[in-house]
Parts: sequence; structure tokens; C-alpha cells
Amino acid sequence: MTANSRYAGLLDKFILVFIILFLATLTNSIFLNQLGYYGALLLIIARHFVASDRKFTKTGIEIPLLLFIAAEILSTVFSLNQAQAFHNLLKRILLLPIIYTVVYSANNFKRAKLFFTIYIGVALVSVFIYSALSIEYFIYNKYQFKPSGPSIFQYPITVSELTGFTVIFLFAFLINEKSSWKIKMLTLAALCVSGFALAATYKRTGWLGTGLGIIFILIVKRKWKWLGAVVIIFTVFALSQKNVSQVYIFNLLDKNLVRERVLNTSGSARDIFPEDDLYFISDYENGVLIYRDTTLLKTLRFEAPVTNFSLWQNNFYIAELADFRFVLCRRSGDTGFAMVKE
Repeated sequence: MTANSRYAGLLDKFILVFIILFLATLTNSIFLNQLGYYGALLLIIARHFVASDRKFTKTGIEIPLLLFIAAEILSTVFSLNQAQAFHNLLKRILLLPIIYTVVYSANNFKRAKLFFTIYIGVALVSVFIYSALSIEYFIYNKYQFKPSGPSIFQYPITVSELTGFTVIFLFAFLINEKSSWKIKMLTLAALCVSGFALAATYKRTGWLGTGLGIIFILIVKRKWKWLGAVVIIFTVFALSQKNVSQVYIFNLLDKNLVRERVLNTSGSARDIFPEDDLYFISDYENGVLIYRDTTLLKTLRFEAPVTNFSLWQNNFYIAELADFRFVLCRRSGDTGFAMVKE
């Protein structure tokens, strides 16, 4: 055995460790997940130059990948915000080798099965934990005040999308006619918990992606009855959803609350600040709505959703944004506002 062969064997063991770390942390830790991915990628590149048995082969998607990179570079060059565009370009290019990293490591069916078992096993543990900690959100209806579910492991939108993959995989196993009834029952239980966790993230991106993934599987498996049922469920759900956002104004008369008026908003009203005969409503989707009685006089737009708007001092007001920024505004007249500083 040559020295290069020994180095290659040692690198293969470390690559396996980093890949397992990557799969085990995919649903619960961004830092460890990136450590596993980039560690495996760097070692694979090192092995490619050290060993004589180079395993990188063409996959047939190289030309589309190069065209994608070229399009990203052009969009960065002509972007009005080149700093942000370059940041996005770098992130996407660094993630593209994941296609080769996992395929390179799972070089046989036994290894691929091991990798998937590790992924789905840890993913189920993660969704169980997330589901348990999300129950409070349903009991106390915290979704009325928060834009998403709890941030336990990662950003809620990331949790939603990754949980969507888990739901899709479990659904595919469920409709596999080769499975025994015991396996189907266990899969159904895991699917229910994963579906609950997906709903608890309260992110439409994950919901939509999961729905399309399930529909795609049903089409591939030609489960037309199931597909019809899924389409009907999605249609009924979409038609039955109604977004209602109302602010009730009460007056205290002789120890009794008397409702004076109702203010309707097209978004989600989060807070209200009354001043003189005006009402300033912080609407999550639309900014700050300025009402007199029940008439909408003006809408103040901001770069992010507004969660609170209030008087600071004199003619200066503070708008608190959902991304933790504060915007100082100067008022002139009833509805004239100019942003002074962020």
C-alpha cells in the first residue's frame, strides 16, 4: 500500500464522520451543519488531489450549473445593490457542491441507506421536540401576535422547509404498497407528528413546498384517487380561509364599555396609538394606517413590518419594525410624516 493510498483511506474515514455530522444536524443546528458540509467538501477536494483513484465523475448537469453560475454573476454585475448581490452569489455557489459531496460519499446502496436512516432518524427526533414545544403556541394562540412558530433550532422558515422534506419522505413510504401494516402504522404516526410540526412553523413556504411535493409523488405513483382527495382538501382549505383584521374602539360610560366604532384593515393589526381624534394602527402587512373615525386618511410605508408606532417627544414619533429596527419620524400637520433617522 502506497503512502497516497493510506492518506486516501484516512481521508475517507474523516469524510464519513463529517458527512454523518452534516446529516445529523440538518434539522437542528446551522453551525454544526455547515461544519459538517464544508469539512467534508474540503477533505473530498484534498483526497481528489492526493489519491490516484479519483472518484469525481460527470453527472450530466454540469452545463446547467455553469449557466446558472453565469446568470448569477451577470445579475451581480448589473445589480443596484452589488454588496448584497455578491453575498447571495457567494452563498449559492458555495452550496452547489453539495450535489457532488453527498453523491461522492454515498458510493453504494448500503452507504446511501445508512445516510438516509441517520437523516430521517434525527429529523424525527427534531420534529418530536419541536412539536412538544409548539403546543403552547396553539393553546395560547400566540400565532395571533407572532409571524411564525417558535425558533428552537433554526429560523422558523428553515425549519418549515426542512420539515417539509421529512413529511414528503414519510408520505412516500406510507403509500409504498410493499411495506407491512406495522411499518405503515409507524410511518403514519411519524407523518402525523411531522405534519403537526410543519403546521406549527406557521410558514407558507414550507406548506406550499410540501403540498407540491406530495402532489408530485402521487402523480409519479399514479395514485389518482389520492391525488383527487388531496386536491379537494387543499381547495376546501384555501376557500375556507378568511383573513379578518379589526380594531374595536370602546368608550367607558358609567362603568360600561360601549363600542363606538370598528376599524377594518386588510393586513394584521398589531397595535394602536390614539392621539387627539386620530388613530395610528400598526398593521403588519401594510405599515402604519392613520384613521379619523372610520376613514383611512393615509398609509405610512416602511421597509419592514411595523409592530408599534408611538409618540416620542414633541412632533417626533418612533416606529418599531419587526426586524428590531427603530425609525424616527417627524410629523408636520395631521398626516404629514418624514423619516428622519433609522
